[in-house]
Amino acid sequence: MELFGAQRLILKSIHDLQGDSANLVSDAQISEMTKIALPDIREWLLTLRDGEWISLIPTTSGFSALIKPKGQLALKLSSPIPMSTTAVQRDSSRSGQNEIIESQSSPVASSLPMSSANVSGSVRLFYA
Repeated sequence: MELFGAQRLILKSIHDLQGDSANLVSDAQISEMTKIALPDIREWLLTLRDGEWISLIPTTSGFSALIKPKGQLALKLSSPIPMSTTAVQRDSSRSGQNEIIESQSSPVASSLPMSSANVSGSVRLFYA
């Protein structure tokens, strides 16, 4: 089951407010951090509890939440892959000199072997 709607924002807020401790986070703190109305936060917290991403404890003033390991994993899986900048050297056919090009690549792409073929400015797509 994937996170939907404001679930990721609320789960991330719980994670940030909780930090490395096992402290409970109140629904009022989450509402203040996310700028989402308190009644809506309470509804979203119920959906996160039903998905088993958080533990939810009823209090006299509302709810307090604690992120579960499943919630931490869901946050990691829904985070974008970090991009790294790598320098690629290529031959310049116009000037006869080598030039350095800064390119964005993911860790997966940077682990692939680089071809020594000339790099052109266009992209060619081949379909099987």
